Amino acid sequence: MFIHRMFALSWLPAILAVMGTGIFLANPEQVFQAATEGVEIWWKVVFPALMPYFMLTELLLASGLIHFCGRLATPVTGPLLGLPGAAIWALLSGWIGGYPAGAKATASLAQQGIIHKQQGERLLAYSHTASPALVATVIAAGFLHMPQLALPLLLIHWAAQLIVILLVAWSVRSPTAQLPKQAASIWKQALRDMRRARQADGRSFGQLLGDTVKHVIEQLFAIGGIIIFCSVAAVMLHPILNLLHLQAWGAWAVVVLEVHLGASQLAQWQLPELTIMMAAIGALLGFSGLSMLLQVRALLSKSGIRLHLFLMTRLMHAVLAFGLTLAIWEPLLHLLHRAVVPTITYEFPLIEQSSYGVAPLYVWALAAPAITILLFVFFVACSTLLIIMKKAGQRMTHWFRLF
Repeated sequence: MFIHRMFALSWLPAILAVMGTGIFLANPEQVFQAATEGVEIWWKVVFPALMPYFMLTELLLASGLIHFCGRLATPVTGPLLGLPGAAIWALLSGWIGGYPAGAKATASLAQQGIIHKQQGERLLAYSHTASPALVATVIAAGFLHMPQLALPLLLIHWAAQLIVILLVAWSVRSPTAQLPKQAASIWKQALRDMRRARQADGRSFGQLLGDTVKHVIEQLFAIGGIIIFCSVAAVMLHPILNLLHLQAWGAWAVVVLEVHLGASQLAQWQLPELTIMMAAIGALLGFSGLSMLLQVRALLSKSGIRLHLFLMTRLMHAVLAFGLTLAIWEPLLHLLHRAVVPTITYEFPLIEQSSYGVAPLYVWALAAPAITILLFVFFVACSTLLIIMKKAGQRMTHWFRLF
């Protein structure tokens, strides 16, 4: 029995390859169109959004700046998240740059030895969120033609992720970092960490820049290949599902496979209520699609980080986002209508063709890394101020005891 099962598994890739070739020859135009759409998503949306973050992560790690800032931020991130201060870079990359920028930063931190495997699993779950540009420009403005829905959709997405973080932090026990006894000691430790990281790397700036560009381009092309594969797979599943008399599952296959194509598919469905559509899109953003999960797996291939916790949190995020949308969508719209959003409309029909809003995406691709760096520096400054205030409080307490 075991031998027959192993024999079947060994022939499965060949059988799938033959079936895929047959479907490709039978539907060449549809496959070519799907591949073209996958290339368009990668080139216009994914590539400009991820390349700055991938390069910044490599350069900051090689220069030792993340080691320096991470040491200063540890007194805050340790007690709160059970993570070193350098994890803040991965969190900000994921929340502002969008997935899989957080996974890339997490993998780099793990390979540098800054975080261990268990911390990497938690950090990966914490930092995997959709980019504001994806929600606002691509989905709300491009697919739905209703940009005013971007803010409530993004708020629910972030709220569901915060609940996931709280649940993981509560259920997974982790040691907490202690504040240093001397305020000056942490500066010496930070400078020592930065110097060691720079000496361990040892490359000149020119060599570092060339190696970074080469490595980042390789990773982005791998991500592009996964996106194109999933786009083509969504089309090639239709004949198989038709043979099995499961035609209705074809649209759901697109939704599950790729987040951009899935959001476009959901936007084209004429559902009776907008709340149900937003709940489905929110669940898709929380799950992020099979293509994104494969991209994360590719980025983490050399880090040793397991994906069990990550996959569980993706399902949790999808369920929470769906439930929160159904529960608070209408009250949230009315609240934003009074406080922020001047007009909120429910007009249909939705757009029929995808429009990715290329110009706003390029603007965000330039602004998002700058915002991430500013927030990273701000958090490190706040952590440093906390250490100084704690030291000043200890001195004042000592003086009061003397008097």
